[in-house]
Amino acid sequence: MSQPSSSSYETWVMALRAWSKNPGTPMHHLPALSDDAFHPDTWQRFLKHLNEAINALMDRWNTDLRDALMAAQTDHDIARALTAARGPLLARLELARMQQFPPQFRDQLVLQAQKEIANLQDQLERRDYSGGSRGSTQRSEQERFLRLLRANPLTAVLDMPAGSPLGVPSQPATPAARLVGASGPASAAPPAPTSSPFKRPSRRIFGA
Repeated sequence: MSQPSSSSYETWVMALRAWSKNPGTPMHHLPALSDDAFHPDTWQRFLKHLNEAINALMDRWNTDLRDALMAAQTDHDIARALTAARGPLLARLELARMQQFPPQFRDQLVLQAQKEIANLQDQLERRDYSGGSRGSTQRSEQERFLRLLRANPLTAVLDMPAGSPLGVPSQPATPAARLVGASGPASAAPPAPTSSPFKRPSRRIFGA
């Protein structure tokens, strides 16, 4: 078994903690990890730190997107909030794609990140944004948001290579109106089971 020094493990942990607060934190300098880099118990501790970093980033993403949508006054505000929300999701993918991870481990991380992002898009599309409105007003508000969401999908990041620009907000021709109905924080996923780098996508957007 190859044994990275304890300082290498600590370097990774410190980097993950910094990344969780600022996903722009440089990570390219981190040492490569092989399948047998750590004792199994050490790998479990590493996975715990990895999960905590991802959950911290995604919880803050959830809160930031909720607040941005609640504050939105126009369709352009909504489109801009959705486009800006791609940034942390792209950082989430870039972390999973890091070449320093063992190949099979990296593949699992990427797959889970892709599933979670697709799941978040699906939750947004299914959510009720009517704010208690009824009849034609309810349908109009829901359809309006869906048009904006599908024109500015979170899943656009799945086709973006590392370092890609987030794109320009796309605004379909719809009447300007304030989005209502989003509330509540997200639920953080529990620590990863030993069979997978982290829990399967089950994050609840806006606490829905």
